[in-house]
Amino acid sequence: MYQTISPGLVGVSIGLEEGCRMAAAAGFEGYAIEPFMMEQGAGAVRDVLAQYHLTPACYGLPVDFRREESVFEETLRALEPSAKFCAELGLTRFCTWLSPASDDLTYEENFQLHTRRLKACAEVLREYGIMLGLEFVGTPSAVASRKHAFIHNLDGLLDLWDAIGTGNVGIMIDSWHWDMAQQKLEDFRKIPDEKYVVVAHINDAPDLPLEEQQDGSRRLPGATGVLRIGDFFTGLTQLGYQGPVMAEPFDRSLNGLPAETVFARVKSSIDSVWPRL
Repeated sequence: MYQTISPGLVGVSIGLEEGCRMAAAAGFEGYAIEPFMMEQGAGAVRDVLAQYHLTPACYGLPVDFRREESVFEETLRALEPSAKFCAELGLTRFCTWLSPASDDLTYEENFQLHTRRLKACAEVLREYGIMLGLEFVGTPSAVASRKHAFIHNLDGLLDLWDAIGTGNVGIMIDSWHWDMAQQKLEDFRKIPDEKYVVVAHINDAPDLPLEEQQDGSRRLPGATGVLRIGDFFTGLTQLGYQGPVMAEPFDRSLNGLPAETVFARVKSSIDSVWPRL
């Protein structure tokens, strides 16, 4: 496992070179790749990452598979250029999240839609040796926010992997959603092997009852001890996970701070919960 910074996940908008410089100074080993970097070209991006000894960690799936068919088809056409760009960087991890409920589609209708659309995405990525990590949203308030519940735990996600069937779909695993879905340490055994963990997010939660937790109000890793981060890392370690680990705190205490301060604070929070390997 290696500690990674994704500026967007901690509320920072920053250019590539400045961001990499700050990430290296803070002690990160990985850096999340963002769409704007494509304009600079893979060679230039690769050179900046190498200058600061950073690994290109992951890339967000640029396909809008949640909306009408025309939007899905249009954005699907942008996937291959993104995959080619990332493959040239040596990046093999794409990720996205699943909405846990719908007002319009029943579970089965939604499942069929996701199977078809995400299979189309996964087939493109497979040609470039890229895994696609899917994140389930386990927060009870989010699941109950709409008429029809959808995938919001590991078992539902495993069913979707099987239905897609391309062999390059796994999980973007998040300590918040793992606990919100009340997954246990032993549930890590359901994951076939470490390659199916594509990206890992860590964070913490306010001290509130489960049903009052809200996705957009989290804490930095180790801030409260509400989430079972020790079990989370134990499960990843037992799997032999070797990929990126990054904070996704949605923590308002970071808002408005200088980027350098945010990077340092996030790194310190990750260090506070990092396992002694």
